[in-house]
Amino acid sequence: MKPLILASQSPRRRELLNEAGFSFDVVSVKVSEIPDKNLNVNEQILDIARRKARAALSDLKSSRSDSFLVLSADTEVIFDNAPLGKPENPEDAFRLLSLLSGKVHQVMTAVCIIDSETQREVSHLEITKVVFKQLNSEQIRAYIQTGEPMDKAGAYGIQGQGRDFVEKFEGSYENVVGLPVQVVRLLLDELNFKNLAEQSQPAKLIAVSKLQTTEKIRALYNLGQRSFAENYVQEALDKIDSLQDLGDIEWHFIGHLQKNKAKHVVGRFHLIHSVDSLELAEVLNKNCHSRNIQQSILVQVNLAQEATKSGFDRSTLLASWIHLTQLDHLKICGFMTMPPLTETGESVRPYFRQLRELREELAKNTNLAVHPLNELSMGTSHDFKVAIEEGATIVRLGTILFGERPVKR
Repeated sequence: MKPLILASQSPRRRELLNEAGFSFDVVSVKVSEIPDKNLNVNEQILDIARRKARAALSDLKSSRSDSFLVLSADTEVIFDNAPLGKPENPEDAFRLLSLLSGKVHQVMTAVCIIDSETQREVSHLEITKVVFKQLNSEQIRAYIQTGEPMDKAGAYGIQGQGRDFVEKFEGSYENVVGLPVQVVRLLLDELNFKNLAEQSQPAKLIAVSKLQTTEKIRALYNLGQRSFAENYVQEALDKIDSLQDLGDIEWHFIGHLQKNKAKHVVGRFHLIHSVDSLELAEVLNKNCHSRNIQQSILVQVNLAQEATKSGFDRSTLLASWIHLTQLDHLKICGFMTMPPLTETGESVRPYFRQLRELREELAKNTNLAVHPLNELSMGTSHDFKVAIEEGATIVRLGTILFGERPVKR
């Protein structure tokens, strides 16, 4: 397997590749990033990425005899059809952020990969549209004082405090950070190259069978599917009773659970995904205590704070965490989220990433022998591929397995 070499000292690009499971080495490369004025903006960015890759290839070939692949990238923030570049000083950062305030801009990242053995070169330009909120001078100056804008194109980082300035974006989140990993994968596929870390594990597929007939569930079971998820308590219990002959079937509850129905679900489901409040957790724990059983659960987090969806918001969860972990008849196996429904799965990547990061944060001060926190239930038929890329261990698929769902009776 050919080594992958990242020709960039950007900590953000290294982090993105690491999180995606790639094994790689890093080299620095010094190339003029002054754009060629004879090219249009798109070609200018591609040209810089290609020059970086070619320069790194030339340097490496003089010191190593093996075959390898060089990966380079160049990211620019484009406003009014011109690159803004990185701020030269705090006053320049203020100017750039003032330009972006309340307006639409584009983030473009050119990715280039060269195979040292064949000299084959592949490249791609990824474009994301970003809409900024209206900012006032006080907000901008406070952000500049953090130091975050000073090494970033356009003077902001969407992965940091700069995300508070973004009203919405269309396209790849990772592209705005500095390296669209999905593009890297596609280019490596063109070069017939695979280099995902061995520790990457496939997510568990749960078939969402709400409103589906027991005949359809049985048919999918006969094809090898074992895990099924239901949203409505009575419908779920009826199906569990009707399909008792399927001895190794595994039932999950993923719908909103009212506290007065908690007594009906404890002990009946392998995993309850939708524990969305401290009060519900306490009721579940009380019912488990009365039956002397332990129930595995996931804590539902409403990261987008949508009024139409249940779940802890981040601050409430942090404030409730110690109490939750002291409920001795509940085993917290991880977290679940349902992000906003968007046109593309890529648009919800930040929510999946936030859930993974929240899990990592809480795990630092949790007894993992009691509450393993090893599950992330996130991703549906619409966005499961992005969810898996961001660390999902469970994906909940309905339409893609059963077809369109019948209307609720």
